[in-house]
Amino acid sequence: MTPTSSLERVLTDAREFARDRNSDAVLFLGQPTDPIPRALIQDSDLPPWARVLWCYFRQLSDTPARAGTMSDYETIRKSLGIGSRGTVAAALHALRVTRWITLLPPQSTGAVKTPNVYLLHNMPLTYGQAMDLDPEYANHIAEAVASPNKSIRNLARRMLDGAMMSMAESENDIDRITTLVLPANAIERSWNSYQRSPVNVIEEAGDEKDYSHIPGDDQGLNLYPEILGLSPANAKLMEIKIRQVEPEYRQPYLDELAVRFIEGKGSSRAVKNPVGYLSWLVNEHRQGEIRLTGKGERLPVLLEERKVRQERERWSEHRKKLRDLGLELDGLNRLIDYGRTDESLLDQKRRLENEVRELREATHGAS
Repeated sequence: MTPTSSLERVLTDAREFARDRNSDAVLFLGQPTDPIPRALIQDSDLPPWARVLWCYFRQLSDTPARAGTMSDYETIRKSLGIGSRGTVAAALHALRVTRWITLLPPQSTGAVKTPNVYLLHNMPLTYGQAMDLDPEYANHIAEAVASPNKSIRNLARRMLDGAMMSMAESENDIDRITTLVLPANAIERSWNSYQRSPVNVIEEAGDEKDYSHIPGDDQGLNLYPEILGLSPANAKLMEIKIRQVEPEYRQPYLDELAVRFIEGKGSSRAVKNPVGYLSWLVNEHRQGEIRLTGKGERLPVLLEERKVRQERERWSEHRKKLRDLGLELDGLNRLIDYGRTDESLLDQKRRLENEVRELREATHGAS
C-alpha cells in the first residue's frame, strides 16, 4: 500500500468518525512516542495561547491515525481558562496560518455536509504540502493578511513571505506528511522545512497604510504565469503579495519582474525564484525603497521578440517533421513499387500523406 493511499484511508476513517458522532474531528498525524514538539515550544511566530491550544488538540487525538472528538470553542475556553471565544479563534487562526494545523475542506454528499476534520502536525507543513491537503489555504492566507487583528496580520505576512521565498524548490511531496505509515521518513520533516521569512520582516506601525483592500485594476493585472512558469498556487501567492502596494505600482512591478526574468534567463543574472523575488520587491517598496528601474517599459518589445522566436522554433520543428515524414513516405512508396500492395501499407501511406498535407498548411507551404 502506497503512503498516499494509506493517508486517504486514514482520512476516510476520520470523516466517518466525525459523521457518526455528528461532530468535528481532530486527527493527529505523527508518531505515538512523540512528546510535545520542541519546534512548537520554540516557535516564536506562535502566540502563547496557540501553543497551548495545539497541546490541547494533541490530547484529543493522542493516537496517530485514530480521530478524536473536536471540542467546541466554549468547551475549549473553559477547559483552558481562556478569557474569551475570540482568543480561542485567534489561536486556532494562528495555528492554521503557520501550518501546524490543517483544516480539510468539507465533503458534501447531496444536501448533507460532513463535519470538519482538523489535521494536527508535529512539524509545520510546507506551503506546497498545505495546498495539497487544503486548496483553500492560499485564500485563508489572503484573509489573514487583511485581518483586523494586528498580530494575525503580521504573522500571515511573515508566512506569506516565507512561502514565496521557498518556491525555488518543489515541496509538493505529500508523502512526507504520512510519517504515520512510514516512520523512517520522519527524519526528512526537520525544522529546516519550516518556511520562515528570510526577507526583511516589517513590523507594522500603527498608522501604516493598508492597500490590500484597494482594488485598483486588479481584474486586469497580468502575472505572466506562462513566462514565469507559475503554478496556480504560486500565482495566488503573487496576487496576494502585490496587493500590499498602491494600485498604481502593482502592474509596473509585475512588468519589471517579467523583464528581469526574460533578460536573465540562462545567465548569471537569472531570476531563479520569481515568486520570492516579487516578495522582496514588495517588502522593499513598503519600507520606502521603490525598486522600479523602468525596465518594465521594454516588456512589449521583449514579448514580441519572444513570440517571433517561438514561431520560428515551431516552424523549424514542423520542417524537421516534414523531412522525417517525407523519408518515411519515400520508403513506403518504394515497397509499394516493389509489388507490396497489402491494405496496411496503403492505409499507412494515406495517413502519412494526410499528415504531410496538414503540416504544409500549418507552415503556409514551407517545405
